Amino acid sequence: EFRTPITLIMGPIQRALKLSSNSEVKEQLNIVEKNSRSLLSLVNQLLDFRKVESGKVVITKKRNNLRVFLNDVVMPFEAFAKERQIKVRCLIRLSATYYQYDEEWMHKVIVNLLSNSIKFTPNGGKVTLYVCSFLDDKRNKNVYLSVSDNGVGILQEDLDRIFDRFYQSRKHVKFPMSGQSGTGIGLYLCKRIINEHGGRIYARNNQGEGSSIRILM
Repeated sequence: EFRTPITLIMGPIQRALKLSSNSEVKEQLNIVEKNSRSLLSLVNQLLDFRKVESGKVVITKKRNNLRVFLNDVVMPFEAFAKERQIKVRCLIRLSATYYQYDEEWMHKVIVNLLSNSIKFTPNGGKVTLYVCSFLDDKRNKNVYLSVSDNGVGILQEDLDRIFDRFYQSRKHVKFPMSGQSGTGIGLYLCKRIINEHGGRIYARNNQGEGSSIRILM
């Protein structure tokens, strides 16, 4: 069990932060806490990767309030991105309140996409999560979701490869925040999860600047 030791480390750190009045000590503790959270995130991602690779992903679609779900996911990123003066926006245009999807797995998708977008957005930039509903040719209700930014964009040679397992562009400019790191499996997991939902995920460069990851499901 990889997660237990990390959570046992994080507990005392959080208590120490509340008890300490020394600004220098608190600054160091904050760094330790962020890196602990990053390590926990990586462990969780690797465990999810193992589930996907072993075919143990079970998608259980239930009726969930999509608007509330998305706002809850975005809220922590608004504060997180302030470290680099990045504005995170959530624009929702839905014709209904409830939609069928697996909330746990879709949470992993949105978190991955937002984290990734912030990583490639320069200081003072913006990241936008846009969601809308639409009817297909058979009048079935569908959802379009896009996470876009005004960052450096995606190299043309990377557009078709960023969803490959372990793929990381060596030429791509990153603006990482403390506690962030990459494994090359985040977008791969997103693709597998969306595919299991019966949807499609792809990447595009925006006409002006930056790029976006788009989902149809």
